[in-house]
Amino acid sequence: MSRPNVKAKRLQTSSGAVDVSAAAPPSSGQVLTATGSTAATWQTPSAAALPFAIVSEQQASNTASSTAPQSGTWVTRTLNTEISDTSGIVSLSSNEISLAAGTYLVEWWAPAGNSGGHQTRLLLVPDGTTLGVGTSAGNTASNEVSLSHGVAVFTIASAKSVRVE
Repeated sequence: MSRPNVKAKRLQTSSGAVDVSAAAPPSSGQVLTATGSTAATWQTPSAAALPFAIVSEQQASNTASSTAPQSGTWVTRTLNTEISDTSGIVSLSSNEISLAAGTYLVEWWAPAGNSGGHQTRLLLVPDGTTLGVGTSAGNTASNEVSLSHGVAVFTIASAKSVRVE
């Protein structure tokens, strides 16, 4: 099925018309961008990606991971490896992720085995503020591992560290 060739001199909006008659034909990948309240041109969108970082716990084969959680306590999870940091937005030390002032989206997963049940949280250090709480996860068999998963969006006004517990 072919698409019809549509020509327009203006685009009608709820507050008026935008003149597109002066816009040159677009190149592949360009989008129509408003350059004022009544004019628009074809422009290539920025290819800049959002910065992100990935940190994890990595241990040698047959090495136990973080200490198993105990009922009613929060256990600091081991974070010892920076896998990726596209824009140098984090540093990792003593199981804590250091962040500059800004707004962040953090997603985490933490496994536990032989715990009966566990839950995680993202803690702002040294404030002690819980930024987000992960899912409650449980396991009943001695060889089962369950994952607690959490997501938090937060803004910090100055450099701080976070950790997963």
